[in-house]
Amino acid sequence: MLYPRTVVGTLDFVNVVSLPAGVTEVPSNVATVSSQTASPSVQQQVDDVDVSPLSVGEQGQVRSLLGHYASVFSTSDTDLGCTNLISHDIPLIDDTPVAQRYRRIPPSEYEVVKEHINQLLSSQVIRESSSPYASPIVLWDRLLERDDVLYRKVFRPDGAEAMYQLLLPNVLRDEVLTQVHQEHGHQGVERTLALLRSRCYWPAMSSDVARWCQQCERCQVAKDVHPRVHGVMGHLLASRPNEILAIDYTTLEPAQNGLESVLVLTDVFSKYTMAIPTRDQRATTVARVLVSEWFYKFGVPARLHSDQGRNFESSLIQQLCNLYGIVKSRTTPYHPEGNGQCERFNRTLHNLLRTLPVSRKRDWHTCLPHVLYCYNTTPHQSTGESPFALMFGQEPRLPLDFLLGRVESPVGGSIHEWVQEHQARLEVAFEGARERLKHAAARRRRVHDQHVIDLPLQEGQLVYLRDFRARGPQKTRDRWSSMKYRVLRMPREGGSVYTIAPVDDETKGRQVHRTMLKAVVGVDSPRPASSHNSSPRDEPSPEEEPPFEYDLLVLDQRPIVANSAIPSAGPIMSQGPSSIPNPGASSCSPLVTCPDSSNMGPRRTPRQTAGQHPNVHRLPRPAGEAQVANPSASVSNSVSALFRPWS
Repeated sequence: MLYPRTVVGTLDFVNVVSLPAGVTEVPSNVATVSSQTASPSVQQQVDDVDVSPLSVGEQGQVRSLLGHYASVFSTSDTDLGCTNLISHDIPLIDDTPVAQRYRRIPPSEYEVVKEHINQLLSSQVIRESSSPYASPIVLWDRLLERDDVLYRKVFRPDGAEAMYQLLLPNVLRDEVLTQVHQEHGHQGVERTLALLRSRCYWPAMSSDVARWCQQCERCQVAKDVHPRVHGVMGHLLASRPNEILAIDYTTLEPAQNGLESVLVLTDVFSKYTMAIPTRDQRATTVARVLVSEWFYKFGVPARLHSDQGRNFESSLIQQLCNLYGIVKSRTTPYHPEGNGQCERFNRTLHNLLRTLPVSRKRDWHTCLPHVLYCYNTTPHQSTGESPFALMFGQEPRLPLDFLLGRVESPVGGSIHEWVQEHQARLEVAFEGARERLKHAAARRRRVHDQHVIDLPLQEGQLVYLRDFRARGPQKTRDRWSSMKYRVLRMPREGGSVYTIAPVDDETKGRQVHRTMLKAVVGVDSPRPASSHNSSPRDEPSPEEEPPFEYDLLVLDQRPIVANSAIPSAGPIMSQGPSSIPNPGASSCSPLVTCPDSSNMGPRRTPRQTAGQHPNVHRLPRPAGEAQVANPSASVSNSVSALFRPWS
């Protein structure tokens, strides 16, 4: 059967110029075309329309209209028609052609597709084009109906048997996605999509599955982010010795005398470091070591930097800083990189102590001064000078110097000349150390920022906070807290510290690092009625937080007479565990103000295991003694103490 406007062939007059050897021309003047009876034309179909129920006048009008508009009727099922009366313009951004990829066609369908394309060409539905904007032909002939249900036939890439995908209606998509993701183990996008592809299909199914898995709240809380966010690197730089003092605790194996805690004190500029073994990690111990081991030997630093340990953020340390005029700074929670100077020395200290003979490892506390002297008298990579030389202004004398005869004899001279020469040497050493510190910091930042994966958060955006409250095994625990927070303030340019607060109470603001946050996906972040853009004085600062419960002491700040001499420092008086007073008895000294227990707020820490540590204050234990975890028998940490560095 031939359709109208179907090109059968072309007859042209040809003059034969030459023929290959052995080929002769056969004259023929007749072209024979075999054909079949074609279907009735449009005009014939119009004439065959039954209009007998109409009157004679109406019949004439109907046939006149049908004959006048006969061109609008299709001649066959594939006759889609074409017109040049309407043109459609598609605006483009630039002159770059919009290229579309070719769809893969199974080899078994090559002939069927070729036949269909030829039919479309013959029907003038499509035409060949060499334009750069031409698109490949897409044929959709995979739909079939089985038992009054529409399926999509899909051929497997490996050539296996074809599978049939149910064309899923819109009303069933959410239920199917819930069944295949939420109720099937919260698996990832690829695995969830593989389950669906073997069963059903709908347009844009891949993007819908990816969006559904990303917006799953259970997956957002329980699963980690890959790749992890890495913010830009910051630096803690000083310009002179004793400007910034960084402190931190490190815990070693118990020594023979039971010591296991070491308080590390590091000068950020000179890198001069002291490590003091302590019997516990309480705030009173930290204050005593700071005053006796650093303040009275090297002077009072301008700034004290630490992490947010409860012993470093206690009210006692705050009062000590206020007394000496020290600025207290801290790292963000659970971000040890903010105190990198101490953390890096801890690793160096562990490596140095690890080189001790096996017989001396349990006696590390007696070897600690020698190890520290070796560290402080060795040139540092960042400054190019030894910490000892930058701290004291002279090169240290080592036993090797006496062996090699490098110890110079004293030379006479005036004190004024020595002071001038000493100041000149210090200025040269300090200036060189500053430049080398800047270059080292820039080099570290350049290497670190090559791996930065930073997705900035916007003010008002909802985020999850990484959950560090759990103790013990955490293989099956949620990675993020289920509480949603709102970003109140973005960091300055080049920073990574955000100010966030719970959605239901924006007065409880806190500062956290970008690596501790995860953006909430699929939830709008509407602003509440009350704006959070309050003045800085209305926001609670870390210094104004109520003291922790184990810092139950308040110093009586008596006026000090200007012309009175300050006597030498005395020891810090504290009551041991055996002499803890009765909490109900009023046995406070006149110089110590006992806080009212009725006005004390609830415990600030959200840890479920708070107060159940087997050795709350890390008190010394005999070597080899078994640790007995008995929370009920632990010593109370509400100890009255008196700290008076001037008495």
